[in-house]
Parts: sequence; C-alpha cells; structure tokens
Amino acid sequence: MPLEPCKGSTTLLVAAVTITLSVNRTKAHTGEALRFTITKKVDTEYRPCNGPIQYRLPGGSWRDWWTIPAGATPRTEQSPPIPSDWACRTVEFRFYDKYMTGEYSNTVSVTISAETEFANLTASPSRAGPGDSVVISGVLRRKDTKAPVSGKTVTITCPSLGWSKSVTTRTDGVFSQTFTVPETAEPGTHTVTVSFAGSEALGMAVARIPLGAVELPIASFAVVAGIVLTGVGVYVIG
Repeated sequence: MPLEPCKGSTTLLVAAVTITLSVNRTKAHTGEALRFTITKKVDTEYRPCNGPIQYRLPGGSWRDWWTIPAGATPRTEQSPPIPSDWACRTVEFRFYDKYMTGEYSNTVSVTISAETEFANLTASPSRAGPGDSVVISGVLRRKDTKAPVSGKTVTITCPSLGWSKSVTTRTDGVFSQTFTVPETAEPGTHTVTVSFAGSEALGMAVARIPLGAVELPIASFAVVAGIVLTGVGVYVIG
C-alpha cells in the first residue's frame, strides 16, 4: 500500500563550554616560573581538561610551551622557567584543551624583562686618606646570560663622603668614576651605593623592582677605614 509522507522534530541541546586561563602576574623576568590557573565549565559544571599552554611572541605564531596533564579543574600549574630569549618582549599565552572539546581559552599577556646585576665592583686604591682619589668601577650585566648592558645610567653615591654621580655604561657594560676623599672625612667605614634604576622599552611598562642590597667589602683604608660597595640591581627590558 502507498505510504504517506510524514514529518517529525526533536530538540538538540548544545552545551556551552567555557575555558578560562589566568596567570599569577603580568610582569616577570627571565628564569622565573609563572603559575597558570585553568577553569573549564560545561554549562555550570566543572570539567577536566588537558592540553598545552601555548605562547606567541610579538609578530610570531602560536607554539606549544608545555602540556598540562589530564585532571579536574579549577587547577593551578607552574610553568618551566621563562627562557632568556623572551626578554624585552610581551608574550601572549593561551590554553588549548584537547580533552574531548578541542577548545581554546582566552589569552593572557606577560611582559618579560631581564634581571640585572653588578659584577667586579671595586674601589681603587683599596687604601686611601683625605685628599686621595678613589676610582669606583664595575660592570652592569644581565643576570641570566651575563651579557653586558650598555648605554644605561648607573648612580654612585656615598652621602658620608659627599659623593654622588651618575655615569653611563660603555658598550662592554663597564662604568667608572673618580672621586676625591674630602679633607674633612671622618675615619671609619663608608658605604658606597652603586645602583641602576632600570629602564623601560618604548610602549612597555615594567615595574622597577629592586633586588636588595649586596655588600661587597673592600679592604680598609688607612685613614678613611674601608669602603663597602653596595650594588642594587633591578629589572630591565630596554
């Protein structure tokens, strides 16, 4: 017998998948680790995830950094150390979830800077008296690669001796300044502070965070007993 055409309908419910990525800081320096928090929800229910944290350098393409193993969310994972060649850049990150859905998270950005330090801080001669000349010198360099930092302003101060001078590092990172010990200098230990205030590349704001004082004792002077050199490093991205 002939069959008549018919129609039917059903409802397909598509669940809303939301993957959120956050990072514990927006400014960091090379060698540090970041902490990423991943949250995955299907509608209002938390779901597990796994997949790579991806990164993108300015002008580059997305690449896998390291993989988050399968597990429940919300979860926080620590990254490997930030590579030294990411310095002086703002890096984007996202999470690609391979657990069933194949979804990307939002992107987050971190400005990466290079930590600096002073090397070979010296006072020459190591013994001096009132009226004598003393040369304060050293090298400003990146802490991770030990590469010299050139063209930056280093400030040398010693309030008790009335010393205060800003000098520019050479192409090899070296700085040097000659001071005269005043005739009125009191015998005793005088602390010379060598500091670098940091710098900011155009369009990139980086917190200037001191690393703390590092004292390098120098041999005692005959009259003005010992100068102690104190170096204060900071972050630099320029």
